Amino acid sequence: MKTAAIRHITAIMLMGAITLGASAQSAMKTLNAAIKRFETPGGVTADYVLANDQGSTRGTIDMKGKNYRIMSNDLKCWYNGTTQWTYSSISGEVCITVPTLEEMQMSNPYVALTTLKKSCKIYKVNTKTKGVLVLKLVPKAKDQQVKHIMVYIKTDSYAVTNVNFEMTDGSYYRTTITNFKEAKHSNATFNYDSKAVPKGTEVVDLR
Repeated sequence: MKTAAIRHITAIMLMGAITLGASAQSAMKTLNAAIKRFETPGGVTADYVLANDQGSTRGTIDMKGKNYRIMSNDLKCWYNGTTQWTYSSISGEVCITVPTLEEMQMSNPYVALTTLKKSCKIYKVNTKTKGVLVLKLVPKAKDQQVKHIMVYIKTDSYAVTNVNFEMTDGSYYRTTITNFKEAKHSNATFNYDSKAVPKGTEVVDLR
């Protein structure tokens, strides 16, 4: 169950001709502006649709700094900055873990973008789509599972609308983000809520 859940969360996250030189600074400036959108005191909330070679799913993600909560029909996840609770409808269990930095960056777009900007080369991609900026992030390390990530950002608000992961094995994860807005999340939002899962669900502590 843990592997399936991480694969699902991984895609939530954490998306022509490439212009180099001075454009690299412009690309980093754009990425920093997008990251800034996540740094509101009360956090943010958004709806998402995730598609990969196995199908698609939709849900809602709430974020506040490194904390996040994911709610969809087949997956529910809470992370309070230390502990992560993940419920999968496939296994019918809640697993408690302490996620690694890699798992966190794959779960939370804010963590992903702040981490990826250090570990990836960032390019600005020419696009004919009006009102959209496109960045291509390519991992510097050669042994990465991720081939590249395409990030689509609105020019008027710097809100991220699409994040597309292309993997080295040919698979992909494509996430569309809508209804992105500021919120007023309390810290309790990111603690496990037993009322959100079926009554009697087994909780497995894997810490």
